[in-house]
Amino acid sequence: MTEQHGVNVSGGLSLKAQLYGLLVTLLALAFASALYTSIEGVRAYQAKQLASHAQDAAHNLGLAISPHLDEPGLVLAETMASAIFDSGYYKQIQFTDAEGAVRFSRVHENSELNVPGWFQSWFPLYAPQMQSEVANGWIPGGTLTVQSHVGQAYEALWQSAKGLALNTLWLLVAAMLIGYLILRAVLSPLSALKGQALAVMRKEFHQVRRRPFTLELRALVNAFNQMVSNTERSFSEQANYAKQLSEQLYVDGLTGLPNRQALLMQFEPQREDALLHNDSLQLGLIRLPSLADVNQTDGYTGGDQYLLRCIDIVQQHLTALSDVRLYRLSGSELAILCRLDSDDLLQLNKKLTSEFAAQSTDIYPQGFAQVYFTQVKDKEPFADTISRLDTLHLTQTDVTAETRQDGTTEGHSRQYWRGVLKQYTAVTQTGLPIETESQFEHLSTSLAKHFELMLQPILGKDGDIIYSESLVRFNWQQAGLSTAATFSMAERLNLGPALERAVLCFVLSQLRHHPEHRIGINLSNVFVNDRMHQQWLLTLLKTLKGQLPPLVFEIKESALINQESRIRDLIQNLKEVGALVTIEHFGAHLSSFQSIGNLDIDYVKIDGSFIRSLNQHNNIFFVQSLTQICHAVGVKVLACHVESATTARQCMQLHIDGIQGRGFADTTSINECFKNFIYSDTPTGLELRNKFLS
Repeated sequence: MTEQHGVNVSGGLSLKAQLYGLLVTLLALAFASALYTSIEGVRAYQAKQLASHAQDAAHNLGLAISPHLDEPGLVLAETMASAIFDSGYYKQIQFTDAEGAVRFSRVHENSELNVPGWFQSWFPLYAPQMQSEVANGWIPGGTLTVQSHVGQAYEALWQSAKGLALNTLWLLVAAMLIGYLILRAVLSPLSALKGQALAVMRKEFHQVRRRPFTLELRALVNAFNQMVSNTERSFSEQANYAKQLSEQLYVDGLTGLPNRQALLMQFEPQREDALLHNDSLQLGLIRLPSLADVNQTDGYTGGDQYLLRCIDIVQQHLTALSDVRLYRLSGSELAILCRLDSDDLLQLNKKLTSEFAAQSTDIYPQGFAQVYFTQVKDKEPFADTISRLDTLHLTQTDVTAETRQDGTTEGHSRQYWRGVLKQYTAVTQTGLPIETESQFEHLSTSLAKHFELMLQPILGKDGDIIYSESLVRFNWQQAGLSTAATFSMAERLNLGPALERAVLCFVLSQLRHHPEHRIGINLSNVFVNDRMHQQWLLTLLKTLKGQLPPLVFEIKESALINQESRIRDLIQNLKEVGALVTIEHFGAHLSSFQSIGNLDIDYVKIDGSFIRSLNQHNNIFFVQSLTQICHAVGVKVLACHVESATTARQCMQLHIDGIQGRGFADTTSINECFKNFIYSDTPTGLELRNKFLS
């Protein structure tokens, strides 16, 4: 059964099947009735012929034997009767004299007929006994009784029935073919309309090109096409407007980079996420000290080229890194917000410093560019972090000292990480599909002591729990490990996909014990962009079919960039196994508004930076636009990082469908959640909601 937000689109009998079934039934009944009537008419004719044939034979034979009644033994009369009887058309010929004595009799014994028994029982034939008075002159001589044999009549009736059945069958086939063509012409537009409606449910907008000849259906097709066209146009206009608004508010016009306002919005959500995952968050500052000199010597065009050249160099080094983003703070300053381990950060700083030094020539009297990084402290505001970066610039402090001091992988050698990751990925390194439950049990048992599954609910407007998002924390020797550092080192050791598979196996193994509650699972871009990994996941889901709770897979908005076709195939495959799909961090990249109109997704989760900044009028208007865009195509909207009752009320006023945040429900171990019925039923969710809002 296929469902789309509770709309059942299958499970009944189609109109096509009903009409074709009705057509076949009516035609079959009509032609069967006609065939039966025709055969019955032939049977009645044959029965009449049997009586007439016997009566004629009785008269004629009686006249023939009447002159010979005086002969002793009626030898000649009996001979004539035998001659007629031997023709096989008669069952009985008998002559009884005036005193009632039988003078001669011929009776045909029962014989097999070349006619099926069922046919004889359905269409019985009875041959009556016909009599004729025979006189010898004026003296009554006796009575001659003649009965025809039904064998010839049955054979004639059977042959007629076969001919009638064949003709009726041809007529039935011809009538069905004509009826099929007529119904096909009528139902084809309805089938096209059904496909159009299902496509709209999948966020696809298609026009029905073929116009039916039936006036009512033509009007219906035109109305549907107009409705779909209006929906598509409305969605496109809203998406374009939201894109323009986002570019005005959060994008630098010259470079196309997110501006200072975007960085301010992203700073706190990134800091909270880093804390949640035991990661470290770093902020980098890139200064172009020679920009003023270049503007004076080469004009503002030369200064713009200088800035764009620096951005191009930085982007080349950031492409291979995840969770790293470049911003433009002001005319001569760029910022990098990232979540890297100390080794990756040092390597990035070293490469950028070396590249900037190589670019320094006489054209840039103050040097090409300078880069500084600092680690963001817990609950530290943006102003304090940027102030510390300015101090690093003024004192020319090297990044190495600070990152070594604050690095999260302090004391963890490459050999240490190799041992940790070897344990984590011992069974999933091969990438072979898990096709049996015994394989899965062995894997989940080995991972349970190293991973911990946490849940955080997403509450609906009415207090219902839409689903709970899952989070995996890494443990080693009773100590927590940084999520970013773990994945970063796994990538360096070529174990990134294996670690992803291990995490998914662990999550699914834990969820098998709680099959009644909908759970969300994050998919990394590694899985989203690789078909081999996708197939591995789909095989695992099919292996565990019937043992898992309803699932929601969360895909990052960044995965949509230049991968829309591949994402569409993945979403379709996930839908086939009964899962729902969420696009998270929606709006962060400011370029995917049109994409959701082409993807069969169920939810979008607005990036937390917009939710945290709902106190600003521009952000309220922007979030409202995003919500309207999604609702226009039937996608539900979720808000994360809801930390206050004021923000929750604003979300409800903006018609956001679900809220998530540490303000009313923090992440909790899955065992604690279901042990105490936390985050698992509507009454609890309603209590959380009311308590939070009060």
